[in-house]
Amino acid sequence: MNFGNCNKANTKEIIEVNIGEDFICPECEGPLIDILGKKPFPVWIIIVIAIILVLCGGVYFGYPFVKGLFDKKKPIEEEHIVPVEDITLDITSLSFVNIGASMRLAATVHPINVADKNKKVIWQSIDTSIATVDENGIVTSMASGSTLISAYTGNGLSATCYVEVANVSASNAPKPATQQPVNQTSRIIEKTYSFGKYKGDAVNGYPEGDGTMTYNRRVQIAKHDTNASPRFAESGDYFIGSWGNGDIVSGILYDKNGNIKERIIAPKRFNQYDISKD
Repeated sequence: MNFGNCNKANTKEIIEVNIGEDFICPECEGPLIDILGKKPFPVWIIIVIAIILVLCGGVYFGYPFVKGLFDKKKPIEEEHIVPVEDITLDITSLSFVNIGASMRLAATVHPINVADKNKKVIWQSIDTSIATVDENGIVTSMASGSTLISAYTGNGLSATCYVEVANVSASNAPKPATQQPVNQTSRIIEKTYSFGKYKGDAVNGYPEGDGTMTYNRRVQIAKHDTNASPRFAESGDYFIGSWGNGDIVSGILYDKNGNIKERIIAPKRFNQYDISKD
């Protein structure tokens, strides 16, 4: 910027200055003129800008990681519910020769990895005047006759045990808990139908109580069966169980060789046959 103001500057003459001395032009006796607008950029501003950039970069890249550490929730483990598929009893047929005798039934819920809360079993006796069962599966004989003991799972599956109590003297047998309806008579009958022969308890000629039906031809067990596919009895098969007004209540269907074919429980009675028209 000394150009134009000093001939020595215009001619770019070299002028030596001793170390430590200020420059004074020997011609114009003036100092060197600083170049306006070309002052060094303050270092502290550069440092501040660098710090800000480092902090911004750290926040940008580090925030997701830090947030993940504090905000990440532990995933909820979904409970795998194993459905109950079946229930079985260790004993499917009991015989008592004395009143007051007891036997414990053990129920197993399948599969074995079902949750404990779903292994609960509800016990029920079809006729408590013949035999009772408590919450632990202990069956106690009450009177001569036959009945069914059932074990139910929470989703409605069941397994049954046929119980027979031998005839005992009237003095040792407890009185029945139920009373026959007025104007009805109960007796043991043997009656032949077109499909088979019934022998057992009856009221006014209709199966009522415990009895056995032996089939002489293939026939559907129940016209109003709620199973997905109808169940049939073949010639020679026989059904032992409880009846009510000519309807099956519950029992077991056997083949002619005495093997169990089907356990039948009717929560709501369904007509087996229109016996009055047979």
